[in-house]
Amino acid sequence: MGARNAKPIGNSEIKAFFNFMKTFKETHPHLNHKALKREGISAWGKLTAKEKMLFAVKPRETPKSKQKKKKAVARSKAKKRAVYKLKPQATPSLNCGFVNFLRQYRKSNTELTTKKSVESGTQVWVSLSKEFQKKYRNGMVRISKICI
Repeated sequence: MGARNAKPIGNSEIKAFFNFMKTFKETHPHLNHKALKREGISAWGKLTAKEKMLFAVKPRETPKSKQKKKKAVARSKAKKRAVYKLKPQATPSLNCGFVNFLRQYRKSNTELTTKKSVESGTQVWVSLSKEFQKKYRNGMVRISKICI
């Protein structure tokens, strides 16, 4: 009995055939496009139904907790507003003392532009003592208003 040239039938079998052809192409890199197509179709025809199912796309399983639908609960307008309010993003405290200092300096001197606040903040940082800078590196200093 010779090899059958059986092309796939149905959408799921077409996807399985494409998956098979991907693996067939990887295992036979020496074949050109026409020979690859011909040999792949021939090899597909020789496979049994169980072997073909190995290449089928399996549906994704969703966890049971996601499958359950929550019941709609009536909320008051105040609760809805509270839910949709944006929460402020907490900025991480970096180990770099200068960055921590500059972030705090810009918060306390909001009237300055970005460029001027960085320039003046740098000058203030340089004028600080090494001990005070060390406290910023450790994240121990919180000053409400830093003057120029």
